[in-house]
Amino acid sequence: MSVLTGPSAAFRAAKLLLSHPRLIPLALIPSLITCAVSVVGIWLAVSYGDELVTQIWKEPEAGWLHWLWWGAIQLVRVSSALLAIFITPWLVILFGVPLSGPLAAATDEVLGGDEVDAPLLERLSNTVFVAVCVSAVGIIGSLILLFLSWLPVIGLVMGLIAGFVWTPMILCYDLYDGAMSRRQASIRQRVQTVVRRPVTSLSLGLTGVWLLSVPVVNLVGLPLAIISGVIVIRDLEEKGLVDFKEHDEPENSSAIT
Repeated sequence: MSVLTGPSAAFRAAKLLLSHPRLIPLALIPSLITCAVSVVGIWLAVSYGDELVTQIWKEPEAGWLHWLWWGAIQLVRVSSALLAIFITPWLVILFGVPLSGPLAAATDEVLGGDEVDAPLLERLSNTVFVAVCVSAVGIIGSLILLFLSWLPVIGLVMGLIAGFVWTPMILCYDLYDGAMSRRQASIRQRVQTVVRRPVTSLSLGLTGVWLLSVPVVNLVGLPLAIISGVIVIRDLEEKGLVDFKEHDEPENSSAIT
């Protein structure tokens, strides 16, 4: 497992999706919802951003002030779109990932993963519960880091942590969860799987952020991200680095990879 784990898993996910057509229908609904959520989010951000500027500063008559006003409108539009793209992964985690449960389960089955029997309603409720909790923790943490990013000296560091550490790690947890929930893994095991391999987790998470954040790209990006998470879990299991049947991970799994 390395810094290329995420891109490599995404490439393998595309090949797996194309070679197993029965996975495609399972990807359609969450994909369409993900794309719609991101497009609507950006549209709302841009539209209400314009309204905010016009409420504070009425459009001046022709002249240099009008050009300055026009520049402010464009700046707000771009900033709003970037903010929407930043928020999109959390919206996808909340709405798209729970609907991707059947896709993750089918992928795990194709790859030979073992499922621990549990009632259907219990599995569904656990999936929704995890999605809501992960989204809540992720958004609250992001808001705190966003606030800290405005402070002098530490602001830049907090912004980098929010974009390149916090969000990818949270997303990685959620991408792993489709396979881990089939094993009925404990919360401790799930967290350990992510934090004990920061390089692998960040690689998968950053790849997932890119796949989910860009509208239209995330139409295929969500299923690729979901399948990638299952692929990485299966790789870890085959290498003996995780064993969800045990209370804790194997001793040789604690290395930072």
